[in-house]
Amino acid sequence: AEVKVRRGLQSGVLLLFYRQRAPSYHLILTMDVTTGIKVMFAPSALAGAGMNAMAMGLVHVHAGVECPANVFIQPLGIPLRPFLMIFGTCKILGVLSLFGVGQGSWNPMPEWFGRFGLILSAVCGGIGRYRCDESIIPPVVTLVAWGALFYVESGKRIVTGKKNE
Repeated sequence: AEVKVRRGLQSGVLLLFYRQRAPSYHLILTMDVTTGIKVMFAPSALAGAGMNAMAMGLVHVHAGVECPANVFIQPLGIPLRPFLMIFGTCKILGVLSLFGVGQGSWNPMPEWFGRFGLILSAVCGGIGRYRCDESIIPPVVTLVAWGALFYVESGKRIVTGKKNE
């Protein structure tokens, strides 16, 4: 038996074929590449849950969260804990909206708004981390993943003619 993998990033699909003795190929697994990329954003929801826990006083506010946030909220006079509660909840809802979870029922955040918010949080996180002399690698990796997602989705639109799947 022989296994072949065909990748088509422009079409947004990963195909795994299993070849038996017969010359035909049998499709075993089809994984949407966009889903694979979106899974990379799941830790943002965990970070949002951590921010909510910090805002409620369940865990100590980590300096790695406080310093970058203060770069933006101190000039505006916004208290840290309410900011973390709102921002953490938005991160959770944004990630869930990427996967269509709760759309139209309990999750009021449309996917386009969730995408905008998660990209903006990565940009602001990178600026805040830079100002606090921390590594900017995590936000840069996140932004590269967003670029890959938009590239794959544009290829899917060209190949399939559908806006979103």
